[in-house]
Amino acid sequence: MSLEGFRRGTLSLAEAFPELAAQLLPSSGFSADEIIRWDEREADWRCPEGHEFRLPVVARARSRSAGKGCPHCDGRRLTPDYNLAALHPDLMEEWSSANTLDPTLLMPGSNLSAHWTCEFGHRWEARISKRAIEGQNCHVCASHYRLFERGVNDLPTTYPELAAEWSPRNPRPASEYSYGSVQDVHWCCSRCGHEWIANPRLRCTAGGGRCPRCYPNNRSRGEDEVRDALETLGQQVRQSVRDQLPGKQELDIYVPELNAAVEFNGVYWHSELHKSDDYHINKAAAAESRGIQLLTVWEDDWCTHMDLVKRLLAESLGVTTGQRVVSATDCALTTLDAQTASAWLETHTLPGAVPADTYRALTSPEGDTVAVLALTGSAVLRYGTACSVPGGLQALTVDLGPLTATVDRSGFEAAPFVRAGWVAQEHLPPRTLYYDPRSGGRVQESALASSLRLAVRDAGQTVYARP
Repeated sequence: MSLEGFRRGTLSLAEAFPELAAQLLPSSGFSADEIIRWDEREADWRCPEGHEFRLPVVARARSRSAGKGCPHCDGRRLTPDYNLAALHPDLMEEWSSANTLDPTLLMPGSNLSAHWTCEFGHRWEARISKRAIEGQNCHVCASHYRLFERGVNDLPTTYPELAAEWSPRNPRPASEYSYGSVQDVHWCCSRCGHEWIANPRLRCTAGGGRCPRCYPNNRSRGEDEVRDALETLGQQVRQSVRDQLPGKQELDIYVPELNAAVEFNGVYWHSELHKSDDYHINKAAAAESRGIQLLTVWEDDWCTHMDLVKRLLAESLGVTTGQRVVSATDCALTTLDAQTASAWLETHTLPGAVPADTYRALTSPEGDTVAVLALTGSAVLRYGTACSVPGGLQALTVDLGPLTATVDRSGFEAAPFVRAGWVAQEHLPPRTLYYDPRSGGRVQESALASSLRLAVRDAGQTVYARP
């Protein structure tokens, strides 16, 4: 074919586009040598992926650089592997039974509207393309502060303790506001009666907005209560200390006489929204580098087990002022059944019960159980005491061989092993829990949508071994 012939558009398809000519099927009724690339007749094709389809020759020639013109590869034709149901199984979990449409016969980019029901039962209608292409989710869950639904995201339902501080000066009741509302309203402190103005979103979603009279220095109530507890034990303390750790990192509460510190972690404020994944593990390492005993009190533990945390603080710091003390040498070594041991551990330790092969216990001269050790093989799974029991861990393990224990790196469980001379072998990565906006605490699994879920990571664990 001459150059002049090419300019006139008479170059055959085989000469102009050999890669398309190879996809032309004999069932078309003509060969690639017999037609020019601008031929408007329909032909049968098989793309390199094996999809068969029928399109005009000119349509394929023009789309050769964008998906090679195959409607299946370009996502323009339904197939068993290319449809709404196949590509978006997550959306099928929210596909309402009220729909008369078949999702296997719909494209993800369809502009048809469909009915949806989220995992919490919220129902709404939205275009398929809005959900599949643009990623829109449930309006109530994902945009809780823009769409109000009574009994679902109103303030009394989600945060009854804050609704109790709703001031009568407000023209509308708390039940007419979502917990994410940004409208300023009046509040009346349940503690001191002081009134101030703040929006619900600040007080709830942001986890802040405390009474400015009770908390003028922006420290949490829990941190001040822990400070008071330490002072009750006869300890002189300093708060917001920045002269002990490298890089002027802050210690919430520092006890100079014991070279010990206590961190009070508000769950929301120590979630991934405000702290990096390695924040707590880095602070634990910094404290260890300076020989500082670092203990962590989590807000939810303090609120639900305050008396237990106070006792564990005293025991971990080695302070016996006002505490019951029972020497292990005065105790009898016994074993407990699983049910009895589990109930005891739930009451006397923060982690609670744990399945184990053996439960060893120390019984005081008065006949009550004062220490329990949960053991499986050579692994100590839990150790707890009901009071100060000097020598308790040693007494429960004296006749056993080599042992290991994995405990919170900056928790209360580590102190007995350190005092007993166990050696730290390994530091494990941070563990992940999730912030529960209703309880304000940490949970293993969050029922919230992934876009609203906040991870809370600790300082990891330390593996101790008995030498």
